[in-house]
Amino acid sequence: MARLAVQDGIDIIVATPHCFNGVYFNTRSEILESCRNLKHELNREDISLDILPSSEVHFCPEIATALENDDLMTVNDTGKYLLLELPDPFFPQGVQSMLTSLIDKHITPIIAHPERNFMIQRNTALLSELLQIGALSQITASSLIGFWGPESLKCTLYLLKKDMVHVVGSDAHSPDYRSPELKRVYTKIAAQFGMEKADWIMRENPERIIQGLPVEKG
Repeated sequence: MARLAVQDGIDIIVATPHCFNGVYFNTRSEILESCRNLKHELNREDISLDILPSSEVHFCPEIATALENDDLMTVNDTGKYLLLELPDPFFPQGVQSMLTSLIDKHITPIIAHPERNFMIQRNTALLSELLQIGALSQITASSLIGFWGPESLKCTLYLLKKDMVHVVGSDAHSPDYRSPELKRVYTKIAAQFGMEKADWIMRENPERIIQGLPVEKG
């Protein structure tokens, strides 16, 4: 996957292992150690790729306690952004209050792949409300090429058109089934929505987020 990423023009990967998704709870200390080990292996293999620590945190009540215990990993460990995953089948109650709580702690939630949430697909106003609270949204690159089905594609195009997308993530999971591929999607966004938007959500915003800097909401 690292070699494929380099071939695709990627030089920095933000690693986002799952957390609280019912299978994995990767703590901050474990993620930091794993990233250090992976960087060592990449250097040993002479692969020119930087790995930054993060996590994809599934929405759940335990988030507040994990934050207090310093167990949750924010994007690049800056304490400024948290990648938050909603369940795909439904829009859970309490999301708004959770986002408000995070923002009160000066942490900006980034909603992961909202275009894959069945209820947001039917009613994008649900996402709009979260953005108005202060959250950002990150679509999955493969949604734009139809990997997640026609409804996800339709929703993705609408969100892009309405400036409701702030970041594009590869959401890569393997070298073949879900590989790190962003160049193709950058080209498609630039062709359909302009190079300025493609640069904004695939270069400028990600750079500011990993540095812990404010992002223009659009």
